[in-house]
Amino acid sequence: MSPPYDVLDAAIVQQLEQANRHNVVRLILSRYFEPPYRAVRKRLEKWRDHGYLRADETPALYLYAYQADGRTVRGLIGLVGLRADEERVILPHEDVMSAPVADRTLLMRTTETNLEPILLVHDGTPALTDLCDRVVDRQPLTSFVALDGSTHQLWAINAPEELTTIAVEIAPHRALIADGHHRYAAYRALQEELASGPESPWAFGLAMLVADGDSGLAIGPIHRVVAGLTLRDVEDAAAERGDRYEPAEEPPGALVPGQSATFWLSDGTTWATLTTERSS
Repeated sequence: MSPPYDVLDAAIVQQLEQANRHNVVRLILSRYFEPPYRAVRKRLEKWRDHGYLRADETPALYLYAYQADGRTVRGLIGLVGLRADEERVILPHEDVMSAPVADRTLLMRTTETNLEPILLVHDGTPALTDLCDRVVDRQPLTSFVALDGSTHQLWAINAPEELTTIAVEIAPHRALIADGHHRYAAYRALQEELASGPESPWAFGLAMLVADGDSGLAIGPIHRVVAGLTLRDVEDAAAERGDRYEPAEEPPGALVPGQSATFWLSDGTTWATLTTERSS
């Protein structure tokens, strides 16, 4: 187990490498490997040959749950079919940078493997929640405590009737990319480059699908610095648009999600909140 590649610093990488010679960080972001990642491919093949990594005999979806900071997050891990952007099935919410996309594309092309799932959020249903509740009552395939104290469990779902229920419940819904925009862009690039048809392995990517409202998944704030803009500029613009601008003497507390978007603002000495309607 490892956190996503793009939140790892050198100290965490070293700690994970020392903790386990077969930690996945040695594939996704090893200190010793550089593009074009041929050494990673050789290590991956060696791990498979020795049985450190092996495919399950029966294809399955997997229910994964972790507990950290008083929250429990659970979701389904499996293949996601890659669709054209105009179909609006998987929805990104931010742009990507070319260098990270090229890096992940090169890694996946060289290893012919999806080494990390992207994180998708969708509207859950009562039937899907009930099914997941029943699955977690079973004996997990694995259960362990990570170096940071978080706990992790994994279950396989391969009963035909349960897979059918999952398919029926998620089919009408779109999914929002919560994390993994660059990896998803790499999926799409490899699909365009290598997929020979809708059943090609390159027409799919690895994803974890979390139901909104059925999990403790929390999306933290995104921090941005804007030059040449004062809080007075923001206040004037808010008045023109009809948004709500409120000065504050200290950093605001927790924000409750709703039908509006709220931003915390600071010029380094004072604080304010800006609330805008999502439709605007």
